[in-house]
Amino acid sequence: MLLLPAAGQAGSIEMSSEDYQRCSLLSKESPPAALAFSRQWLQREFTPSALHCKAVAQYAMRRYGDAARSFDQLYDRIPKDEEQLKLALLQQSAKAHWLADEREVALERLREAEKRLTGWEGREPYTKRMLVDVLTQRAGYYLEAGKQLEALQDYDHALTLETRTDSVRIARARLMVEMGQKEEAIADIEELLREHPDHYEARRALAEMVGKKN
Repeated sequence: MLLLPAAGQAGSIEMSSEDYQRCSLLSKESPPAALAFSRQWLQREFTPSALHCKAVAQYAMRRYGDAARSFDQLYDRIPKDEEQLKLALLQQSAKAHWLADEREVALERLREAEKRLTGWEGREPYTKRMLVDVLTQRAGYYLEAGKQLEALQDYDHALTLETRTDSVRIARARLMVEMGQKEEAIADIEELLREHPDHYEARRALAEMVGKKN
């Protein structure tokens, strides 16, 4: 399921409006009905809220190529000062392009997001968290494409920004095992468990690593 922008990221998308709430509900219950509703809405008023409704409905119908183009169209219409919303749309666009097997376009959207966020470093408290999200999203795509080194680089970069991101540490450790760096991976998970002895996912990952043959 595609996540909607957080309330603080919504900007021009009026998520609390009656039409948007209805469209969101329809996207979960009957995506074709949501798409029909969005088209009627767009005929009444061509707004960012209506266009996002259309994109989400297309995504829910697994029409990923159409959804990607709708997200891109919306991105171009959002004012430059709504930076958080534009970044959220880049990530949504990347997800839709990836699922449409338009992989290079998806990676380009995330490179653009990384570029924008790198320019913000030190300006806002949420910047590092957003950049970590972009890097881990791209690392997942690199893994799916068999590009382990690129994925590891993104995980490493993410951890330099926010070392307490446990899920990233575990994902990186699992990748390190696949790349033949089992001892380093185990040491990293053991360090995480010293910090958080009851961490379930870390314990599970360590058990998998110890039991895995070289």
